Amino acid sequence: MRDARRKNSFIGMTPRSMAVMAAVFIALVIVAAYFFYRRPTPVIRPLVNTLTFAGFEGTIGEPFGVAVKGLETYVSDGENGVIWKIAADGTTMQFASGLDTPSGIAFAGDDLIVADPGTHSIKKVLPDGKVVSLAGTDGSSGWLDGSANAAKFDAPIGI
Repeated sequence: MRDARRKNSFIGMTPRSMAVMAAVFIALVIVAAYFFYRRPTPVIRPLVNTLTFAGFEGTIGEPFGVAVKGLETYVSDGENGVIWKIAADGTTMQFASGLDTPSGIAFAGDDLIVADPGTHSIKKVLPDGKVVSLAGTDGSSGWLDGSANAAKFDAPIGI
């Protein structure tokens, strides 16, 4: 005797069980799409540990480069031709002077390397604040590969 229910010849399921399987599949796709495409709620965190180191007096004229060593922050000031040292407590002091529009700065060991576009050279500031030429020809711009004192740069701004 034949079964009263008609079976699908492809997978051997009744039309009712196929409809249930299709409904489950569609529900899973909807749930997956919800979790995949939903927009996350933005987390707004208040600022913590904010420090204004230039102050209202305008101590730093044109801050350009920033380098951090330990708890101290160093800022190049292109307008005044100096490097400022900001201590952890926020006090500001002049660290190096005699530069011409210092820009990018970075530490190499204990020495601070400074791109000095006004002199078309790269300078090194020793831990005591003394500035010495590292590469380039002071006051002479150009594009010339060579030894450190013969190379020429055209207003380098990055380190």
